[in-house]
Amino acid sequence: MKKVLLLLMSTCAVCTDAGAQTLWKQNDRILNFGIKPGIHSVIPFGVQIMQDGVKANSLRPINGTGRAVELLMRINVARMFVQPAIAWKYSSMETRFSSSTKPALHAPGEQSAAPQQEQSLSMQFVSIETPVVVGFYIIKENPYAFSIMSGVNTKFDYAARFTANSAGISNLQRVTPRYDLSIYSALEVMIGKLIFDFGYEYGLNRPLYDMNMSMQGLPYPVTVQVRQRVRNLSMSVGLLF
Repeated sequence: MKKVLLLLMSTCAVCTDAGAQTLWKQNDRILNFGIKPGIHSVIPFGVQIMQDGVKANSLRPINGTGRAVELLMRINVARMFVQPAIAWKYSSMETRFSSSTKPALHAPGEQSAAPQQEQSLSMQFVSIETPVVVGFYIIKENPYAFSIMSGVNTKFDYAARFTANSAGISNLQRVTPRYDLSIYSALEVMIGKLIFDFGYEYGLNRPLYDMNMSMQGLPYPVTVQVRQRVRNLSMSVGLLF
């Protein structure tokens, strides 16, 4: 029994050592494939909120968070590479603002002006993205490598939800999906097959989202329009085969 246990332990040690050597050894190929899960911080700016044509005041965007999974293909040419990818991304953020809506009817023919109200709007986006970057290896000494990359990212929000977090306001409806375009740059550290990315993304467009919401005291829905531009700081860890 003792000999069997020693044999099993020796086999596991050899397999672990072989697996570690395989993990730390880079694949010097023309074509590589990889997967990268990661997290990101969302920094909204250029936010504009309109309620029935009235611009909201005192906008205070709050940085959000998100997560993503990316499948990539890397085409290597000497110390340069081209990397198209497809990614799934979830992002959430919040904006606080002051706004007044149309006056509510208290009696036939009588109106009272609506005061400024503190409101909060939570936003969640689920998107499919297709980044394409060009990179350059500054250091490439097996098993280590350090590279920089930059390119463009096309994003399609296939699910977007806005939620009002104010008393007397019902949840907003889901909105029409929107396309967006951004510039992406990143630094990458590679150790064997492990890759560590630190990226920055800057949105070029300000997509418009239209929706309706219901408020207490108002017999009609209020039209809400939201525009915003987004910056992302991201970090991911993955494998390149």
